[in-house]
Amino acid sequence: MKKTFTLLLLFVASLSFAQVNLAIKSIDQPTFMKDNPDGQSTNFTLAFTMTNKGPALNPGDSIVYTFGVINRDATPPAFVFSPTARLILIAQRIETGVDFSINPQNFQVNTIMGKTTNIDVAVAAFVTNRKTSPIDTDSTDNTVLKSILWEKQYGASVEATTFKNNVALFPNPANNVLNVEILAAQRDGVSIEVIDLTGKVVIQANDVTPINANKYQLNVEGLERGIYLVKITNGDAVTTEKVTITH
Repeated sequence: MKKTFTLLLLFVASLSFAQVNLAIKSIDQPTFMKDNPDGQSTNFTLAFTMTNKGPALNPGDSIVYTFGVINRDATPPAFVFSPTARLILIAQRIETGVDFSINPQNFQVNTIMGKTTNIDVAVAAFVTNRKTSPIDTDSTDNTVLKSILWEKQYGASVEATTFKNNVALFPNPANNVLNVEILAAQRDGVSIEVIDLTGKVVIQANDVTPINANKYQLNVEGLERGIYLVKITNGDAVTTEKVTITH
C-alpha cells in the first residue's frame, strides 16, 4: 500500500522541479474518524506539522500536499477515498530548522464504514512555485502514515457480517428478501442490479430500497428459484456475486 501511495507522490513531485528539504514531522489530526449520524457521510479535520530542513522558504513559495485514507482491514488494503491534492501559500519566511503547521482543514467525505475499521491516514507534501522549480534533496521524509480507527456510528454496525471485496449479501440462499451491505459506500455512487444466467436484468437499480448509505434491501419474492448474479457498483469499483433464490 505504501508503494501505491508512492505512485501518487510522483504526481505531486512532478509539480516540483532551487534545492529545498521539506519533511513532514507528524500528522496531528485526525486522531480518529467516525461515521456521521446521517448514515451517509463522515466529517474529519486534517492537520499536520512540517519541518524546513533546507534553505529558508520565502513568501510566495507554496506547498502542495495530498492525502488519503487507506482501509488496512481490506484484502488487499485499499484507499477508502481518492487522495486529493491541495495548495498552501507561504505567507511569511520560514527559516531553516523551523517547525510549522498548516491551519486545520475540515473535510466531509460521502462515505461511511459501517463498522470499526483500522485505517491509515497518509499525507505527502512538497514545495513548489519558485522562480526556478524546487527539487527536494531528500524525498524519503515527505510522506507520513498514521494508523488510527474509523469508528462506526452506534446502531449502524455491520461487524457480524462476512464481507468479500467490501460487499456482503445475506441471507444466501435468499427467500423473499436479499440484503446487500457495502463497506465504504460512496453516496450517490452505488448501483445494484440482479441478473439471471441468460444475462437479463431482472431487478433494476431503481427497484432497490436503500436502508442507509451502506445497506440496501431487494425484494426477490417475484424471482424464480435458481442462481442469479448480483452486480454491485460502488464508485469505480464493480463487484459481482452469486445468490441462490429458494422460495
